[in-house]
Amino acid sequence: MGAGALGARLRAGRALAYDGRVRVEKIAAADVSGVAFSRDPGSGRRERVLVEASAGGLDAPDGAAFEAYALDRRTGRELVPRAGGGASPLLSAERLARVAKLARALDSWKGSGVEVAFSFAGPRLLVHHARALEAPRPIVPLADPFAPRVEADQFLNVRPVGR
Repeated sequence: MGAGALGARLRAGRALAYDGRVRVEKIAAADVSGVAFSRDPGSGRRERVLVEASAGGLDAPDGAAFEAYALDRRTGRELVPRAGGGASPLLSAERLARVAKLARALDSWKGSGVEVAFSFAGPRLLVHHARALEAPRPIVPLADPFAPRVEADQFLNVRPVGR
């Protein structure tokens, strides 16, 4: 599904039309599976797409080795060397560009950041689910100036020597 089909759905006013039905499908055998974030989950910034991928399908065991990619949002090329990988990458440059395009299309359709679970079964790109990212939480200072002050000896229940 490309950006054209998503844009056509949005222009037709069917973006939020959801009837509540749930489809259950058999998990497809996959070469590589992973998760892509259309925005940085920590800051909400849009400069890059973050991807984590591992060999095999969605039913891979916990603790399986994975590779992390930081991609340019528009081109899908790697911005930094991949993390956690072996000699040959799990995702080729062409596959990374397809994942970045998918994340960018869903982000523009939704109007906010999305998390997309995907897999590649041969040349096919399968999308398993997409959900909106939560907005990043504001940074809270460690020492809140409006918090009630607690004296150290009261907090630890320590009595000074000599009193």
